Amino acid sequence: MIDIGLLIDPDKIIKSLLINGHSGFKEKGNDVVCSGVSTLVKTFELSLVNKKVNCKIIDDNYYELNIIDYNEEVKSELKGLCLFLTLGLKAISKKYTDNIKLRIKE
Repeated sequence: MIDIGLLIDPDKIIKSLLINGHSGFKEKGNDVVCSGVSTLVKTFELSLVNKKVNCKIIDDNYYELNIIDYNEEVKSELKGLCLFLTLGLKAISKKYTDNIKLRIKE
């Protein structure tokens, strides 16, 4: 099971994202659930780097992303990116309830 934890601040900006595990839907390399989560998260990460958002990323035995700081000029776009990621993860977790545990703390 993929365990996903999101910490969202009062401005609806993701402060922390932690992902651990494998969905077990199919074998590694052919798992549509893992692929969907990976695609959403990698696109989110690349968008943050593109917007020059100061974040720390650990991609080892687990995945952790922490948004440390950002320029106020990108705040509205950052909120949109965070909403996009959150909605995508909610949609996947709703469809694959046996494969993803999504915890959101606001």
